[in-house]
Amino acid sequence: MLGPLEASGHAPDVLWRHHFSWHVYTVAVLAMVVMFALAARRREHVALAGIASAMSAAFAIIGIGLATFVNAALWTTPAPYPSGPIAIIGALDLLLRAKSHWMSAERRTLTSCHKGVLIDHKSNRRPHDRSARRIS
Repeated sequence: MLGPLEASGHAPDVLWRHHFSWHVYTVAVLAMVVMFALAARRREHVALAGIASAMSAAFAIIGIGLATFVNAALWTTPAPYPSGPIAIIGALDLLLRAKSHWMSAERRTLTSCHKGVLIDHKSNRRPHDRSARRIS
């Protein structure tokens, strides 16, 4: 990466700004990989998938925006392409998780109610227990 960049004849401060930006983007992408992996392994880390998806969406907006409004030559590079699909897949996963969570909560509520008695699942009280709470 640095070889062709140094051969371009740009000033040293421009070269090192590009070099720095490349490494910042690399670290950000690695952080996104870790966040997606943690979210895939444990449901309680779903917020990390949201953060990684938002980061990917921001990178997509920057890449597409620069290619569209600043310099069309960017379309010939990979910059505007990978972040958009990653953000879309991440957002779809979040939507599916939210729907699944809502559906399972709805199912728990329906199975907890039996003949007007709410079962406390934490204490495993049964409907015939006198300590079970009546729903009015």
